[in-house]
Amino acid sequence: MTEKIDKWHCPEKCPFLKIEPQVRGIIPYHCELFETYLPFDGDVLRCSDCLGDNQHGVQDEGLGLISASPSNTEKLSAKWAFRRFSKEAQATFVEYLKQFGKGISIPKSVRKLTSPQLALLEQQVIDMLKDTAEEKKEQSADRQDIENLLKSKNEQFPGMLDKQTNQLIVNLYLVMDASEKSMLKSILNNPKSLDVFLEKLKRMPRNDSLLKNVRREMTELYDTQERERAQMLAEIAQQKSLSH
Repeated sequence: MTEKIDKWHCPEKCPFLKIEPQVRGIIPYHCELFETYLPFDGDVLRCSDCLGDNQHGVQDEGLGLISASPSNTEKLSAKWAFRRFSKEAQATFVEYLKQFGKGISIPKSVRKLTSPQLALLEQQVIDMLKDTAEEKKEQSADRQDIENLLKSKNEQFPGMLDKQTNQLIVNLYLVMDASEKSMLKSILNNPKSLDVFLEKLKRMPRNDSLLKNVRREMTELYDTQERERAQMLAEIAQQKSLSH
């Protein structure tokens, strides 16, 4: 008897299937090859890119992604509302969940909404997803930026940054404004300032004043760094004038 091949679900031993149960409310099933979160119907469903022509329908994929959510609350309400969304809204919802792995809660009272109220809810959900997606993309670019810089520092000065300090700097960077981010990158790119900054960071208490203390030390270090830079440029200019 020929063994039936399951084309719809991920093989249990697929090297690209990553499962991390209950990770911060995010869908635990992820395809590392196609970089997408995966739906669930009792087993993990293969993504559309993996399936090729035999793809899931948008609605089936959306319902499977809602089922894959680690939260057991409000799933039935979310599915009820999702089935009644327009095709465009369903597609936006599915693409968001596939990319970010975390949706938006739908209250149980959704079933009591009139058609106009449901249409308004649909628009609010889609607007929220789009705004959140843009915010996440910006954060992702910021994260990549600082992680690349820290990686280069680790390669340049092996052993200077341990894993915990590295992650702490990333977390601090992500909550800073644009001018503070620029200041921190300038400090990290200056070997002398970097050394002082890491030493001060190591001694700071890990409490709710940490960010305020980091900002203060950054400002002082950056001002010192800029004064030294200005002095160096002035000395170079003076030397050039004496040589002529």
